[in-house]
Amino acid sequence: MDKCPVIPPRSSSKKPYIPPEEHLRLLPAASRERLASFRRDISTATFASQDSTTSILLEKRIEELSTDLNFYKTYHDGLFQAVASGTVPPDQYTALTRDSLKKCAQIGGELSVLKKQARGLEQDLEEARENKRANRDAEPNTEFMERAYTSTIKARIMAASRQRKKSFDQSEFRRKVIKYLNAEGGPDEGIWCHLTGWYGDKDQVRAAHLVHKTLEGDELAHLFGDKELVISDRRNGLDRDVVVIVPIPPIEGQPVGRWMCLLVDQSKQKDMIYRVQNTILRWKDLDRRELTFRSENRPAKRFLYFRFIITYIDAKQKGNLAWVQDVESRKVFWATPGSYLRKSMLRTLARNISGVEMPPAIYEGNTFESGDDVGDADLIVAGLLRQATVESIKRTEEAERGEYKDDSEDDDEEDDEDDSDDDDEDRDDNANEYVVD
Repeated sequence: MDKCPVIPPRSSSKKPYIPPEEHLRLLPAASRERLASFRRDISTATFASQDSTTSILLEKRIEELSTDLNFYKTYHDGLFQAVASGTVPPDQYTALTRDSLKKCAQIGGELSVLKKQARGLEQDLEEARENKRANRDAEPNTEFMERAYTSTIKARIMAASRQRKKSFDQSEFRRKVIKYLNAEGGPDEGIWCHLTGWYGDKDQVRAAHLVHKTLEGDELAHLFGDKELVISDRRNGLDRDVVVIVPIPPIEGQPVGRWMCLLVDQSKQKDMIYRVQNTILRWKDLDRRELTFRSENRPAKRFLYFRFIITYIDAKQKGNLAWVQDVESRKVFWATPGSYLRKSMLRTLARNISGVEMPPAIYEGNTFESGDDVGDADLIVAGLLRQATVESIKRTEEAERGEYKDDSEDDDEEDDEDDSDDDDEDRDDNANEYVVD
């Protein structure tokens, strides 16, 4: 068998993750040959020349990261072919792509800073170079510029991450969602729960989110066909993919825009969700239950469809065949067709996450296509989704052990101002969410 190709060490300290040779041997010969084409000479790597201008150094770094993403894309495509041919069992795909998808998510964060903060980053590196010259009376070498870049880019990525977390006010967001869905007005200040169909204690009914906050960025916006997308953290039952919300097929004479809950994880049927005096609510009680709304406002269909698709991919990946087969056997897959997601990106996203192809019936009629170049957005989003899944599982396990505490959901009792004038501007953000118990 031919020797598996690798990317040679580069001078930059930001080295790519290279899958072990035992993983690369699983790929078809054609894929291994394509991977060999990604070999590059060390002299072309970022910071290869200390005489290069700072702007050229940054441009080369972007090229280097793009090459890494192309390498991972070829690796994933090869694994997808191996799964399709039966060489690799589908249940092994997740393990084989764990580290490469993690790296794709990291590259996405670095590329975002490089493209959005290029001017400031260039100035920081140039100042570091000038200070080095002044102190040592010599031109900074390659190793110095590598360290300066690594330190600067790391600080900016962390600052961007902190800014995203600080910019999201969960209490304010929850208040706006409750107002948008007219969920107030219950006995003892109770809040309406759309899944159970009753008013619950205000401290126990929370805003459940359809899209995980780690997916915020230009890459996910490409999937929806936008230049920017505002999303936030998902919570509670949806965190564990126990249930999902789907449209009810329209019936003549019945109101349109009806939604119901489907239990995805059948092993949770007998698990208790809520207990009020002698009434016990279990997950099985929510299966196929219609959601009841208190106003004409609804979550955005595109976000509900996205959530359903991701749940479907996850269920197929985990071997939840009973639920997957139930979905695929439906005469009407999604009862509210529309141009929700970019088809080509959605298909490659599914392959990168699960290693399987989605049946056309799942996305036809609910997707769109355009000639816009989305680059490697599908790889980056796949990495972020895998990362979100890992975080969700970790949080769930901690919660079950009583170790996880999240006080970001606490209501802001001091904020009682009338916000009737901001209903319209909040409408799209709030349509991403709904209130659940």
